Amino acid sequence: MDAGLAAVCGALAGAVGAVGAAWAASRAQWKSARLTVRSEHLRQRHDKRAAHYKTLLSAISDLQGALNGGSYFPGSELHRFTEEYCDAAEACVKKLRDAVEDVALFGPREPRDLAVRILRTAEITMWAVFDLGAINSASEVTYPEPEVVERSVATVRRGKDRLSELLDAFSESARVALDDDGTGMP
Repeated sequence: MDAGLAAVCGALAGAVGAVGAAWAASRAQWKSARLTVRSEHLRQRHDKRAAHYKTLLSAISDLQGALNGGSYFPGSELHRFTEEYCDAAEACVKKLRDAVEDVALFGPREPRDLAVRILRTAEITMWAVFDLGAINSASEVTYPEPEVVERSVATVRRGKDRLSELLDAFSESARVALDDDGTGMP
């Protein structure tokens, strides 16, 4: 009886060991497959983020180029704010708005928040450009108030400066976001 019991216990221990080993092996395979899927998902998100960040940077660059295209400094060159200049600024802001929407969908919080701040600054600047364009059109009929012109020109200048600052902050934030491998480790 002792030999039979020992045999049964040995067989049972062997079966439990085999089941345990099979469970451990399947668990390791499951973790490996999960890690592979997560890694692929992160790679795909990374590639999309990089593309959207690049599009946003291009849109900002286009807007800065459009704003710099009308050389209105110093002061009295209101005639540069033509309908074409205003249309170019508006087209660039529309392109920027689309890029910000994509960044908001794919980016982490900090780049998204910076992109939204960039868009707000661009829109404020665009409205000042529109004001100057309207003043320019009306100046053929009436002489514009110098304070109004100066205030709008100052808004455009501040907007251009702020866009440059936000561009630098966004670029750094985007670099950090793209360098994040998803492991939570620096």
